[in-house]
Amino acid sequence: SVSLVSGSNSAGHSSGALLMSTADGGATGVSGIIALSTGTSGSGNTGAIYIGSGVATGGRAGAVYLTGGTGDTGTGAEILVQGGTSTTATSGTGGKVIISSGVGTKSTSGELVLSTAKAGTAGLSGLIVLSTGDATDGNSGGLYIGSGLGASGRAGHVYVTAGSGNSGSGGEVVIKAGTSTFSKGTGGKLTISSGVSTATTSGDLVMLTADAGTAGITGMITLSTGDSSSGNSGGIYIGSGNGASGRAGHVYVRAGSGNSGSGGELVLRGGITSFGASGGSVSLVSGSNSAGHSSGA
Repeated sequence: SVSLVSGSNSAGHSSGALLMSTADGGATGVSGIIALSTGTSGSGNTGAIYIGSGVATGGRAGAVYLTGGTGDTGTGAEILVQGGTSTTATSGTGGKVIISSGVGTKSTSGELVLSTAKAGTAGLSGLIVLSTGDATDGNSGGLYIGSGLGASGRAGHVYVTAGSGNSGSGGEVVIKAGTSTFSKGTGGKLTISSGVSTATTSGDLVMLTADAGTAGITGMITLSTGDSSSGNSGGIYIGSGNGASGRAGHVYVRAGSGNSGSGGELVLRGGITSFGASGGSVSLVSGSNSAGHSSGA
């Protein structure tokens, strides 16, 4: 083996630094590259590369920095961290890439911050793209974003918010299920559900627009199914769940209050048909009683 080790200090002070660097490039050239690589293997695994700081006693362990250099032309230097490729014909998967914060054996684990840098005086900040790759034969990978379990405490929140701006419309948040091009496949389902409580009440599901500013109106909420080019369009169902050992939840539909002009309207209207048939009916029916007692008023 070959070892490169800086000098120690017998008086108990700091050890020497170990610097690995290429020389500066000339006036019309580039500086040399540094390649850290293990050799190939004729039979078996190749060797690994480990980069890390040592263990500290009575202090913090050394940081590890991986940064691209600064230049005055073109785009900034890239940093590429990529798992290895597998050429196994049957069941070999590509190498994992794991980015994990540090463990705190007695307290809080470290944060993991994924962020683009702030923009310059005449530009935009960079995108962050979280996506799995395409699959040529089979399903593509899933994408999971969530907080961990909490023991003797609550689980962490998950926030998805658009940033604030001082020009134009606010940033959009779009949650959209996937498209299917299969002849008998349906589009992806979009499920928004509150949290389960195994012992008490489940979580609320609140859908509302924000309050208006001093010179505007509040935003609309639109609940609608899409158009259908062949066949029926989808329905909309609004209702409360069944109650076991208790009554079912109420359903309220009402217009808000105002202090100017007419009150808010409440319109229930059946659908229009251009076919030679009747328009859609509107039915208001009180609840029945399965035990043979009176129905609702």
